[in-house]
Amino acid sequence: MAGKRVAVLTVVCGVIAAMFGAVPSATAVTPRLACLTGNQNQTYSPGIVLLPRDVTVTGSGQYSSCSSSDGRNITTGSFNVSGRGTASCLAASLPTLNTVSWTSTTGERYNSVMRFNSGVDLKPVGQSVVVITGEVVSGLYEGRMVEKTIILTNANLLTSTECLNLTGEGLVASGGPVQLAIL
Repeated sequence: MAGKRVAVLTVVCGVIAAMFGAVPSATAVTPRLACLTGNQNQTYSPGIVLLPRDVTVTGSGQYSSCSSSDGRNITTGSFNVSGRGTASCLAASLPTLNTVSWTSTTGERYNSVMRFNSGVDLKPVGQSVVVITGEVVSGLYEGRMVEKTIILTNANLLTSTECLNLTGEGLVASGGPVQLAIL
């Protein structure tokens, strides 16, 4: 099942990249760090409903299968997410801070804080695919651009009764596979 999710995530990311002109060129930069598999879970307060409203998001997750090109041999990372913005079941703008603790094959630990301010939240067939970009604002890779992709697999927004509410509790949690690249 996890293999299928990674394959779907990879295909979706490629389609999205092609749609927005982000297809790598012959002069593309090799990421300093790439994490091709991982998982993220988050909660929303108040929950997300059909109409836009102010929402606080908090969450956590792990990156696995990471590969660093700078000799640090980073293989995994665990992270926390926090942010606030406007969200509905149709669109969202939730800038976040992500605090990551990286681990290398030698046992060394590094930390990074990333700020994500912009992105695209596509909902093909009700499935939310979020591609966000930002910058590492402190710690390891400070000043580097970062891109994160999340597929919220447990939040089918076309059939979710929580999302069909105009008010009320709404969708209070979601999660799914995540990928990250630090350029």
